[in-house]
Amino acid sequence: SQAIPVIFGSNVGTTITGWLVATLGFKVKVEVFALPMIGLGMAFRVVRGQTSLGRLGEALAGFGLFFIGVDVLKGAFDGLAATTDLSRFSGLGVASVFLYVLAGVLLTTLLQSSSASMAMVLTAASGGLVSIEDAAALVIGANVGTTTTAVLSVIGASPAAKRLAGAHVLFNVITAGIGLLILPVMLFGIRALQDTLGLDQDLSLLLALFHTFFNVLGVLVLWSQVERMTAFLEKRFVVSEADLYRPVHLDRTLIQMPAMALVAANRELGRSADLAGSLAVSALNSEYAREPSYTQQLTALERLLNRIGDYVSEVQRSALQPAQSDSIRRLMHCLAEQHALLDAIRQLARLPAAQPQGLPAPLAAWLETGRRDALRLMGQQAGARLDAHALEQFVTGNKALKRSLKKLRKKLLAAASRSDMPVGMLISISDELDHQRLLAEHAVRTARTCLLADEVFESVKVDGENQPAVVETQQPS
Repeated sequence: SQAIPVIFGSNVGTTITGWLVATLGFKVKVEVFALPMIGLGMAFRVVRGQTSLGRLGEALAGFGLFFIGVDVLKGAFDGLAATTDLSRFSGLGVASVFLYVLAGVLLTTLLQSSSASMAMVLTAASGGLVSIEDAAALVIGANVGTTTTAVLSVIGASPAAKRLAGAHVLFNVITAGIGLLILPVMLFGIRALQDTLGLDQDLSLLLALFHTFFNVLGVLVLWSQVERMTAFLEKRFVVSEADLYRPVHLDRTLIQMPAMALVAANRELGRSADLAGSLAVSALNSEYAREPSYTQQLTALERLLNRIGDYVSEVQRSALQPAQSDSIRRLMHCLAEQHALLDAIRQLARLPAAQPQGLPAPLAAWLETGRRDALRLMGQQAGARLDAHALEQFVTGNKALKRSLKKLRKKLLAAASRSDMPVGMLISISDELDHQRLLAEHAVRTARTCLLADEVFESVKVDGENQPAVVETQQPS
Protein backbone atom coordinates (compact mmCIF):
# COMPACT_ATOMS: atom_id res chain seq x y z
CA SER A 1 0.00 0.00 0.00
CA GLN A 2 2.94 2.34 0.60
CA ALA A 3 4.86 1.26 -2.52
CA ILE A 4 1.99 1.62 -5.01
CA PRO A 5 1.99 5.46 -4.79
CA VAL A 6 5.77 5.30 -5.37
CA ILE A 7 5.03 3.42 -8.61
CA PHE A 8 2.61 6.18 -9.57
CA GLY A 9 5.23 8.84 -8.85
CA SER A 10 7.97 6.99 -10.73
CA ASN A 11 5.78 6.81 -13.83
CA VAL A 12 5.34 10.56 -13.74
CA GLY A 13 9.01 11.09 -12.86
CA THR A 14 10.28 9.12 -15.85
CA THR A 15 8.59 11.64 -18.17
CA ILE A 16 11.28 14.15 -17.17
CA THR A 17 13.61 12.31 -19.55
CA GLY A 18 11.38 13.34 -22.47
CA TRP A 19 11.52 16.97 -21.38
CA LEU A 20 15.31 16.86 -21.08
CA VAL A 21 15.63 15.36 -24.55
CA ALA A 22 13.10 17.78 -26.08
CA THR A 23 14.53 20.91 -24.47
CA LEU A 24 18.26 20.12 -24.45
CA GLY A 25 18.93 17.18 -26.74
CA PHE A 26 17.63 18.88 -29.88
CA LYS A 27 18.31 22.53 -29.12
CA VAL A 28 21.78 22.63 -27.57
CA LYS A 29 25.04 21.24 -28.83
CA VAL A 30 25.34 18.09 -26.74
CA GLU A 31 29.11 18.22 -26.30
CA VAL A 32 28.83 21.62 -24.56
CA PHE A 33 27.24 20.13 -21.43
CA ALA A 34 27.47 16.32 -21.80
CA LEU A 35 31.27 15.98 -21.77
CA PRO A 36 31.77 18.27 -18.71
CA MET A 37 29.06 16.29 -16.90
CA ILE A 38 30.91 13.03 -17.59
CA GLY A 39 34.28 14.45 -16.56
CA LEU A 40 33.02 16.14 -13.40
CA GLY A 41 30.86 13.18 -12.46
CA MET A 42 33.63 10.62 -12.79
CA ALA A 43 36.00 12.89 -10.86
CA PHE A 44 33.51 12.92 -7.96
CA ARG A 45 33.09 9.14 -8.27
CA VAL A 46 36.83 8.41 -8.19
CA VAL A 47 37.70 10.88 -5.42
CA ARG A 48 34.71 10.35 -3.10
CA GLY A 49 33.98 6.66 -3.79
CA GLN A 50 30.75 5.25 -2.31
CA THR A 51 29.76 8.46 -0.52
CA SER A 52 26.70 10.54 -1.42
CA LEU A 53 28.85 12.91 -3.48
CA GLY A 54 30.44 9.96 -5.28
CA ARG A 55 27.02 8.54 -6.18
CA LEU A 56 25.89 11.99 -7.36
CA GLY A 57 28.96 12.08 -9.61
CA GLU A 58 28.06 8.69 -11.05
CA ALA A 59 24.54 9.98 -11.78
CA LEU A 60 25.95 13.07 -13.52
CA ALA A 61 28.22 10.91 -15.67
CA GLY A 62 25.25 8.70 -16.53
CA PHE A 63 23.21 11.69 -17.69
CA GLY A 64 26.12 12.89 -19.81
CA LEU A 65 26.44 9.48 -21.49
CA PHE A 66 22.68 9.40 -22.01
CA PHE A 67 22.70 12.70 -23.90
CA ILE A 68 25.62 11.58 -26.05
CA GLY A 69 23.54 8.50 -26.88
CA VAL A 70 20.57 10.72 -27.79
CA ASP A 71 22.83 12.72 -30.09
CA VAL A 72 23.95 9.50 -31.80
CA LEU A 73 20.32 8.39 -32.14
CA LYS A 74 19.35 11.73 -33.63
CA GLY A 75 22.08 11.49 -36.24
CA ALA A 76 21.08 7.92 -37.08
CA PHE A 77 17.40 8.81 -37.48
CA ASP A 78 18.23 11.82 -39.62
CA GLY A 79 19.90 9.41 -42.07
CA LEU A 80 17.15 6.83 -41.70
CA ALA A 81 14.45 9.35 -42.63
CA ALA A 82 15.81 9.54 -46.17
CA THR A 83 15.63 5.78 -46.79
CA THR A 84 12.80 4.48 -44.58
CA ASP A 85 9.10 5.25 -44.55
CA LEU A 86 7.69 4.31 -41.19
CA SER A 87 4.49 6.18 -42.00
CA ARG A 88 3.36 3.36 -44.28
CA PHE A 89 1.55 1.83 -41.28
CA SER A 90 -0.54 5.00 -40.98
CA GLY A 91 -3.98 5.43 -42.49
CA LEU A 92 -5.29 2.06 -41.33
CA GLY A 93 -7.60 3.53 -38.71
CA VAL A 94 -7.73 1.74 -35.38
CA ALA A 95 -5.36 -0.92 -36.70
CA SER A 96 -2.64 1.74 -37.16
CA VAL A 97 -2.94 2.85 -33.56
CA PHE A 98 -2.59 -0.69 -32.25
CA LEU A 99 0.33 -1.42 -34.59
CA TYR A 100 2.23 1.59 -33.27
CA VAL A 101 1.35 0.73 -29.67
CA LEU A 102 2.70 -2.78 -30.26
CA ALA A 103 5.83 -1.29 -31.82
CA GLY A 104 6.32 0.86 -28.72
CA VAL A 105 5.94 -2.18 -26.44
CA LEU A 106 8.46 -4.19 -28.46
CA LEU A 107 10.90 -1.29 -28.62
CA THR A 108 10.95 -0.81 -24.85
CA THR A 109 11.10 -4.56 -24.23
CA LEU A 110 14.17 -4.88 -26.44
CA LEU A 111 15.92 -1.81 -25.03
CA GLN A 112 14.84 -2.51 -21.41
CA SER A 113 14.69 1.26 -20.88
CA SER A 114 11.70 3.55 -21.20
CA SER A 115 14.07 6.54 -21.30
CA ALA A 116 15.95 5.14 -24.32
CA SER A 117 12.73 4.21 -26.14
CA MET A 118 11.28 7.68 -25.47
CA ALA A 119 14.45 9.22 -26.86
CA MET A 120 14.08 7.09 -30.00
CA VAL A 121 10.41 8.06 -30.42
CA LEU A 122 11.22 11.74 -29.97
CA THR A 123 14.07 11.60 -32.47
CA ALA A 124 11.89 9.70 -34.96
CA ALA A 125 9.13 12.32 -34.65
CA SER A 126 11.61 15.18 -34.83
CA GLY A 127 13.17 13.64 -37.94
CA GLY A 128 9.78 13.41 -39.67
CA LEU A 129 9.63 9.61 -39.70
CA VAL A 130 6.24 9.47 -37.94
CA SER A 131 3.31 11.83 -37.41
CA ILE A 132 2.32 13.20 -34.01
CA GLU A 133 -0.63 10.76 -33.77
CA ASP A 134 1.54 7.76 -34.57
CA ALA A 135 4.28 8.97 -32.21
CA ALA A 136 1.68 9.36 -29.43
CA ALA A 137 0.65 5.72 -29.95
CA LEU A 138 4.34 4.74 -29.75
CA VAL A 139 4.61 6.62 -26.45
CA ILE A 140 1.62 4.71 -25.05
CA GLY A 141 3.20 1.44 -26.14
CA ALA A 142 6.53 2.40 -24.60
CA ASN A 143 4.73 3.13 -21.35
CA VAL A 144 3.32 -0.41 -21.35
CA GLY A 145 6.60 -1.96 -22.50
CA THR A 146 8.52 -0.57 -19.54
CA THR A 147 6.62 -3.00 -17.29
CA THR A 148 8.56 -5.90 -18.82
CA THR A 149 11.63 -4.74 -16.91
CA ALA A 150 9.71 -5.03 -13.64
CA VAL A 151 8.26 -8.42 -14.60
CA LEU A 152 11.69 -9.83 -15.48
CA SER A 153 13.30 -8.43 -12.34
CA VAL A 154 10.92 -10.27 -9.99
CA ILE A 155 11.51 -13.75 -11.38
CA GLY A 156 12.36 -15.76 -8.27
CA ALA A 157 11.77 -12.74 -6.03
CA SER A 158 9.56 -12.51 -2.94
CA PRO A 159 5.74 -12.47 -3.16
CA ALA A 160 5.74 -8.83 -2.06
CA ALA A 161 8.03 -7.90 -4.97
CA LYS A 162 5.78 -9.80 -7.39
CA ARG A 163 2.73 -7.95 -6.08
CA LEU A 164 4.49 -4.63 -6.63
CA ALA A 165 5.41 -5.62 -10.19
CA GLY A 166 1.74 -6.51 -10.65
CA ALA A 167 0.80 -3.01 -9.47
CA HIS A 168 3.19 -1.55 -12.04
CA VAL A 169 1.68 -3.63 -14.83
CA LEU A 170 -1.89 -2.80 -13.75
CA PHE A 171 -1.18 0.93 -13.60
CA ASN A 172 0.49 1.09 -17.00
CA VAL A 173 -2.01 -1.16 -18.79
CA ILE A 174 -5.07 0.64 -17.36
CA THR A 175 -3.52 4.03 -18.09
CA ALA A 176 -2.72 2.92 -21.64
CA GLY A 177 -6.34 1.81 -22.12
CA ILE A 178 -7.62 5.17 -20.90
CA GLY A 179 -5.09 6.98 -23.09
CA LEU A 180 -6.15 5.09 -26.21
CA LEU A 181 -9.83 5.80 -25.59
CA ILE A 182 -9.32 9.55 -25.34
CA LEU A 183 -6.22 9.89 -27.55
CA PRO A 184 -7.78 12.38 -30.03
CA VAL A 185 -9.18 14.48 -27.19
CA MET A 186 -5.84 14.55 -25.39
CA LEU A 187 -3.93 15.56 -28.51
CA PHE A 188 -6.45 18.31 -29.23
CA GLY A 189 -6.22 19.57 -25.64
CA ILE A 190 -2.41 19.54 -25.64
CA ARG A 191 -2.31 21.46 -28.94
CA ALA A 192 -4.75 24.01 -27.52
CA LEU A 193 -2.64 24.37 -24.38
CA GLN A 194 0.49 24.79 -26.46
CA ASP A 195 -1.18 27.49 -28.55
CA THR A 196 -2.46 29.25 -25.44
CA LEU A 197 0.96 29.24 -23.78
CA GLY A 198 2.70 30.15 -27.01
CA LEU A 199 5.03 27.16 -26.88
CA ASP A 200 7.21 26.20 -29.80
CA GLN A 201 5.38 23.96 -32.27
CA ASP A 202 8.05 21.32 -31.98
CA LEU A 203 6.90 17.70 -32.19
CA SER A 204 9.41 16.54 -29.58
CA LEU A 205 8.18 19.14 -27.09
CA LEU A 206 4.57 18.28 -27.87
CA LEU A 207 5.25 14.58 -27.28
CA ALA A 208 7.03 15.31 -24.01
CA LEU A 209 3.98 17.28 -22.89
CA PHE A 210 1.71 14.43 -24.02
CA HIS A 211 3.82 11.86 -22.12
CA THR A 212 3.59 13.83 -18.87
CA PHE A 213 -0.12 14.60 -19.31
CA PHE A 214 -0.83 10.96 -20.10
CA ASN A 215 0.87 9.69 -16.90
CA VAL A 216 -0.55 12.41 -14.65
CA LEU A 217 -4.01 11.54 -15.96
CA GLY A 218 -3.41 7.90 -15.04
CA VAL A 219 -2.42 8.89 -11.49
CA LEU A 220 -5.53 11.08 -11.10
CA VAL A 221 -7.81 8.30 -12.32
CA LEU A 222 -6.26 5.51 -10.22
CA TRP A 223 -5.37 7.43 -7.07
CA SER A 224 -8.73 6.71 -5.48
CA GLN A 225 -8.35 3.00 -6.30
CA VAL A 226 -5.13 2.37 -4.35
CA GLU A 227 -6.91 0.54 -1.52
CA ARG A 228 -8.89 -1.60 -3.95
CA MET A 229 -5.76 -2.34 -5.97
CA THR A 230 -3.89 -3.27 -2.78
CA ALA A 231 -6.67 -5.63 -1.68
CA PHE A 232 -6.71 -7.24 -5.14
CA LEU A 233 -2.93 -7.76 -5.22
CA GLU A 234 -2.66 -9.07 -1.66
CA LYS A 235 -4.80 -12.03 -2.74
CA ARG A 236 -2.25 -12.81 -5.46
CA PHE A 237 1.10 -14.56 -5.04
CA VAL A 238 -0.04 -15.82 -1.65
CA VAL A 239 2.30 -18.27 0.05
CA SER A 240 0.60 -21.66 0.18
CA GLU A 241 0.79 -24.01 3.14
CA ALA A 242 3.49 -26.00 1.35
CA ASP A 243 5.51 -22.81 0.81
CA LEU A 244 5.05 -21.51 4.35
CA TYR A 245 8.61 -22.40 5.32
CA ARG A 246 10.20 -21.07 2.15
CA PRO A 247 11.92 -17.66 2.24
CA VAL A 248 9.59 -14.75 1.55
CA HIS A 249 11.87 -11.72 1.98
CA LEU A 250 15.23 -13.13 0.82
CA ASP A 251 15.41 -11.48 -2.57
CA ARG A 252 18.67 -12.37 -4.33
CA THR A 253 18.49 -9.19 -6.41
CA LEU A 254 19.31 -7.28 -3.20
CA ILE A 255 22.63 -9.04 -2.55
CA GLN A 256 24.56 -6.23 -4.24
CA MET A 257 22.80 -3.67 -2.00
CA PRO A 258 23.86 -4.78 1.51
CA ALA A 259 21.72 -2.25 3.37
CA MET A 260 18.51 -3.50 1.74
CA ALA A 261 19.60 -7.14 1.87
CA LEU A 262 20.17 -6.93 5.64
CA VAL A 263 16.73 -5.42 6.13
CA ALA A 264 15.29 -8.33 4.12
CA ALA A 265 17.20 -10.84 6.26
CA ASN A 266 16.00 -9.12 9.42
CA ARG A 267 12.38 -9.41 8.26
CA GLU A 268 12.85 -13.06 7.33
CA LEU A 269 14.25 -13.73 10.80
CA GLY A 270 11.17 -12.12 12.29
CA ARG A 271 8.99 -14.43 10.20
CA SER A 272 10.99 -17.52 11.15
CA ALA A 273 10.70 -16.50 14.82
CA ASP A 274 6.92 -16.35 14.45
CA LEU A 275 6.94 -19.83 12.88
CA ALA A 276 9.15 -21.14 15.70
CA GLY A 277 6.74 -19.67 18.25
CA SER A 278 3.82 -21.50 16.62
CA LEU A 279 5.75 -24.77 16.62
CA ALA A 280 6.69 -24.25 20.29
CA VAL A 281 3.02 -23.96 21.19
CA SER A 282 2.33 -27.13 19.18
CA ALA A 283 5.16 -28.94 21.02
CA LEU A 284 3.35 -28.29 24.30
CA ASN A 285 0.31 -29.94 22.76
CA SER A 286 1.67 -33.47 23.02
CA GLU A 287 -0.96 -35.02 20.73
CA TYR A 288 -0.26 -32.77 17.75
CA ALA A 289 3.52 -32.92 18.29
CA ARG A 290 3.45 -36.67 17.59
CA GLU A 291 1.94 -36.29 14.12
CA PRO A 292 4.31 -36.92 11.14
CA SER A 293 3.47 -33.52 9.60
CA TYR A 294 4.85 -31.82 12.72
CA THR A 295 8.27 -33.42 12.23
CA GLN A 296 8.21 -32.26 8.61
CA GLN A 297 7.49 -28.69 9.74
CA LEU A 298 10.46 -28.77 12.11
CA THR A 299 12.72 -29.94 9.28
CA ALA A 300 11.32 -27.25 6.97
CA LEU A 301 11.98 -24.55 9.59
CA GLU A 302 15.56 -25.78 9.95
CA ARG A 303 16.00 -25.46 6.17
CA LEU A 304 14.61 -21.92 6.32
CA LEU A 305 17.07 -20.95 9.06
CA ASN A 306 19.92 -22.43 7.01
CA ARG A 307 18.80 -20.42 3.98
CA ILE A 308 18.81 -17.24 6.06
CA GLY A 309 22.31 -18.04 7.30
CA ASP A 310 23.57 -18.63 3.75
CA TYR A 311 21.96 -15.38 2.59
CA VAL A 312 23.56 -13.31 5.37
CA SER A 313 26.92 -14.97 4.71
CA GLU A 314 26.68 -14.03 1.05
CA VAL A 315 25.86 -10.42 1.97
CA GLN A 316 28.86 -10.45 4.30
CA ARG A 317 31.17 -10.92 1.32
CA SER A 318 30.13 -7.49 -0.03
CA ALA A 319 31.79 -4.19 0.85
CA LEU A 320 30.14 -3.24 4.15
CA GLN A 321 30.01 -0.16 6.33
CA PRO A 322 31.08 -0.69 9.98
CA ALA A 323 27.48 -0.37 11.21
CA GLN A 324 26.36 -2.96 8.64
CA SER A 325 29.00 -5.39 9.91
CA ASP A 326 27.62 -4.92 13.41
CA SER A 327 24.10 -5.55 12.08
CA ILE A 328 25.29 -8.85 10.57
CA ARG A 329 26.75 -9.86 13.93
CA ARG A 330 23.40 -9.18 15.62
CA LEU A 331 21.51 -11.07 12.92
CA MET A 332 23.77 -14.09 13.25
CA HIS A 333 23.31 -14.02 17.04
CA CYS A 334 19.53 -13.99 16.58
CA LEU A 335 19.83 -16.82 14.06
CA ALA A 336 21.91 -18.92 16.48
CA GLU A 337 19.30 -18.44 19.22
CA GLN A 338 16.55 -19.54 16.85
CA HIS A 339 18.52 -22.71 16.07
CA ALA A 340 18.78 -23.34 19.83
CA LEU A 341 15.04 -22.75 20.19
CA LEU A 342 14.38 -25.21 17.38
CA ASP A 343 16.52 -27.84 19.15
CA ALA A 344 14.54 -27.28 22.36
CA ILE A 345 11.27 -27.73 20.46
CA ARG A 346 12.59 -30.96 18.95
CA GLN A 347 13.63 -32.34 22.32
CA LEU A 348 10.23 -31.64 23.84
CA ALA A 349 8.40 -33.11 20.84
CA ARG A 350 10.48 -36.32 21.01
CA LEU A 351 9.55 -37.07 24.60
CA PRO A 352 7.04 -39.91 25.04
CA ALA A 353 3.68 -38.54 26.03
CA ALA A 354 3.32 -38.61 29.82
CA GLN A 355 0.25 -40.50 31.02
CA PRO A 356 -0.75 -38.89 34.34
CA GLN A 357 -3.77 -41.15 34.80
CA GLY A 358 -4.19 -42.33 38.37
CA LEU A 359 -2.74 -39.17 39.91
CA PRO A 360 -4.60 -37.63 42.85
CA ALA A 361 -7.03 -34.98 41.62
CA PRO A 362 -5.18 -31.99 43.19
CA LEU A 363 -1.88 -33.11 41.65
CA ALA A 364 -3.46 -33.64 38.22
CA ALA A 365 -4.99 -30.15 38.46
CA TRP A 366 -1.58 -28.68 39.34
CA LEU A 367 -0.03 -30.45 36.37
CA GLU A 368 -2.70 -29.15 34.00
CA THR A 369 -2.29 -25.62 35.39
CA GLY A 370 1.48 -25.76 34.74
CA ARG A 371 0.89 -26.83 31.14
CA ARG A 372 -1.64 -24.03 30.62
CA ASP A 373 0.83 -21.50 32.05
CA ALA A 374 3.48 -22.70 29.60
CA LEU A 375 1.03 -22.53 26.69
CA ARG A 376 -0.04 -19.03 27.72
CA LEU A 377 3.57 -17.86 27.84
CA MET A 378 4.46 -19.38 24.49
CA GLY A 379 1.26 -17.91 23.09
CA GLN A 380 2.90 -14.51 23.56
CA GLN A 381 4.54 -15.30 20.21
CA ALA A 382 7.52 -17.15 21.62
CA GLY A 383 10.58 -16.01 19.76
CA ALA A 384 8.68 -13.37 17.82
CA ARG A 385 9.71 -9.72 17.49
CA LEU A 386 8.61 -8.01 20.71
CA ASP A 387 9.05 -4.40 21.78
CA ALA A 388 10.92 -3.60 24.99
CA HIS A 389 7.76 -3.53 27.14
CA ALA A 390 6.44 -6.81 25.73
CA LEU A 391 9.84 -8.43 26.19
CA GLU A 392 9.89 -7.35 29.83
CA GLN A 393 6.46 -8.95 30.32
CA PHE A 394 7.71 -12.06 28.54
CA VAL A 395 10.72 -12.30 30.87
CA THR A 396 8.45 -11.77 33.91
CA GLY A 397 6.09 -14.47 32.67
CA ASN A 398 9.02 -16.85 32.20
CA LYS A 399 10.18 -16.28 35.78
CA ALA A 400 6.66 -16.98 37.02
CA LEU A 401 6.56 -20.16 34.95
CA LYS A 402 9.89 -21.33 36.42
CA ARG A 403 8.57 -20.77 39.95
CA SER A 404 5.38 -22.65 39.08
CA LEU A 405 7.33 -25.59 37.61
CA LYS A 406 9.60 -25.68 40.68
CA LYS A 407 6.60 -25.89 43.02
CA LEU A 408 5.04 -28.56 40.82
CA ARG A 409 8.24 -30.62 40.95
CA LYS A 410 8.26 -30.49 44.75
CA LYS A 411 4.66 -31.69 44.83
CA LEU A 412 5.51 -34.54 42.45
CA LEU A 413 8.47 -35.60 44.62
CA ALA A 414 6.30 -35.48 47.71
CA ALA A 415 3.63 -37.57 46.00
CA ALA A 416 6.20 -40.15 44.86
CA SER A 417 7.66 -40.37 48.37
CA ARG A 418 4.17 -41.14 49.68
CA SER A 419 3.75 -43.76 46.94
CA ASP A 420 0.84 -41.76 45.48
CA MET A 421 2.42 -42.13 42.03
CA PRO A 422 4.85 -44.56 40.36
CA VAL A 423 8.51 -43.53 40.11
CA GLY A 424 8.40 -44.08 36.31
CA MET A 425 5.60 -41.54 35.99
CA LEU A 426 7.58 -39.08 38.15
CA ILE A 427 10.59 -39.37 35.82
CA SER A 428 8.43 -38.99 32.70
CA ILE A 429 6.60 -35.90 33.96
CA SER A 430 9.82 -34.38 35.37
CA ASP A 431 11.52 -34.72 31.97
CA GLU A 432 8.61 -32.96 30.32
CA LEU A 433 8.71 -30.13 32.88
CA ASP A 434 12.48 -29.72 32.40
CA HIS A 435 12.03 -29.42 28.64
CA GLN A 436 9.17 -26.95 29.08
CA ARG A 437 11.48 -24.78 31.19
CA LEU A 438 14.29 -25.12 28.62
CA LEU A 439 11.90 -24.21 25.80
CA ALA A 440 10.78 -21.06 27.60
CA GLU A 441 14.40 -20.06 28.31
CA HIS A 442 15.39 -20.32 24.65
CA ALA A 443 12.24 -18.47 23.61
CA VAL A 444 13.19 -15.55 25.86
CA ARG A 445 16.76 -15.50 24.53
CA THR A 446 15.52 -15.55 20.95
CA ALA A 447 13.09 -12.71 21.61
CA ARG A 448 15.86 -10.70 23.29
CA THR A 449 18.42 -11.10 20.50
CA CYS A 450 15.82 -10.40 17.80
CA LEU A 451 14.73 -7.24 19.63
CA LEU A 452 18.34 -6.06 19.80
CA ALA A 453 18.73 -6.72 16.07
CA ASP A 454 15.59 -4.67 15.40
CA GLU A 455 16.92 -1.79 17.51
CA VAL A 456 20.13 -1.79 15.48
CA PHE A 457 18.16 -1.42 12.25
CA GLU A 458 16.08 1.38 13.72
CA SER A 459 19.10 3.30 15.01
CA VAL A 460 21.44 3.00 12.02
CA LYS A 461 20.90 5.23 9.01
CA VAL A 462 21.91 3.75 5.69
CA ASP A 463 23.58 6.85 4.35
CA GLY A 464 27.10 5.92 3.37
CA GLU A 465 28.56 9.08 4.86
CA ASN A 466 26.72 9.77 8.10
CA GLN A 467 26.19 6.67 10.16
CA PRO A 468 25.42 7.22 13.83
CA ALA A 469 26.94 4.87 16.33
CA VAL A 470 25.07 1.64 16.92
CA VAL A 471 22.90 1.91 20.01
CA GLU A 472 23.89 -0.71 22.57
CA THR A 473 20.81 -1.84 24.45
CA GLN A 474 21.30 -3.43 27.86
CA GLN A 475 19.91 -6.94 27.85
CA PRO A 476 17.33 -7.78 30.52
CA SER A 477 18.78 -10.00 33.20
